[in-house]
Amino acid sequence: MAWLLDPEEETLTIFMPNKEPMVLERDEEIADLKLLPDFRCKVADFFVMPGD
Repeated sequence: MAWLLDPEEETLTIFMPNKEPMVLERDEEIADLKLLPDFRCKVADFFVMPGD
């Protein structure tokens, strides 16, 4: 699994073997990933600067 963050578009693309890339927008949440079943995070959280 690989994640690509695009700070200009504020999107997260998740790449997994033998699957189409999954593009998540700023207002979406990462959840229910097979390799990280208990992980939950809003995409927007990756784009918050410390102190904001």
